[in-house]
Amino acid sequence: MKKFVSGLVIGIAITSATSAYAEQIKDYVLTKIEYPIFVNGSELKSDELPALNYQGNTYLPLKAVGNALGTKVNWNQQLGRVEIGDSPDVKPKIGVYTPYNQYVQVININGKNYIFNYAPFVIKDSSGKYFFRFDTEVVNLLVSIGFKDYITGPSENPYIDGYVETRNRNFVEDKTNYTSITETYRSYRYFNTDKTKEYLISLKPNEEKGVIKIDDFSLERYLPLNDFFEQLGMKVSFVLDDSKKMMIWSFK
Repeated sequence: MKKFVSGLVIGIAITSATSAYAEQIKDYVLTKIEYPIFVNGSELKSDELPALNYQGNTYLPLKAVGNALGTKVNWNQQLGRVEIGDSPDVKPKIGVYTPYNQYVQVININGKNYIFNYAPFVIKDSSGKYFFRFDTEVVNLLVSIGFKDYITGPSENPYIDGYVETRNRNFVEDKTNYTSITETYRSYRYFNTDKTKEYLISLKPNEEKGVIKIDDFSLERYLPLNDFFEQLGMKVSFVLDDSKKMMIWSFK
């Protein structure tokens, strides 16, 4: 009886102390699930931190899921937040890469190979992902070709069918931004024909977006090739013709 009264008093005290915050508190009742969960073909399970169900939704330990997917999950004590993947304060780098500067860059249009008026410089990182060097003339030309806003002309080179260049620059807005009375940086907005899709690039020092460097010492910036075009609603592919030393692009 004494234990019951003691417990009752403690419960009343806690309720009284927190009644002012009652509207801010919500209880969540979760139940342990009995069905298996697989991540990339391997079952994810833990007796210590089991998967739970709440109103038909499955809840998993974030760290365990990150480990299963090969993605970093960290608690940033200084900022008081969870960070999945790379910290926004840590800028990714390309690292080791293979250049394709030994290949002539050409674009296949209607079965004919045209040399670029401004040729892209393409590299591939150690994971097999392709990048091309950020050059406004090159990007403008590639986007124009993808949206069929280009002109072609003849070439004296018997191994190609001509050259291709942009007709207009209708798919980019570039802007000069001021951070002080004397300091500026450039930003670029590339978009599709009806401006429903876009890719943003900012060259603001220490806060660059949309581009990536090879390492901390490189001044050149690169665009992720497939990500860039897919974000604009285009698909690009290329084949390597080793006999002619050509990298042949095509847009779909």
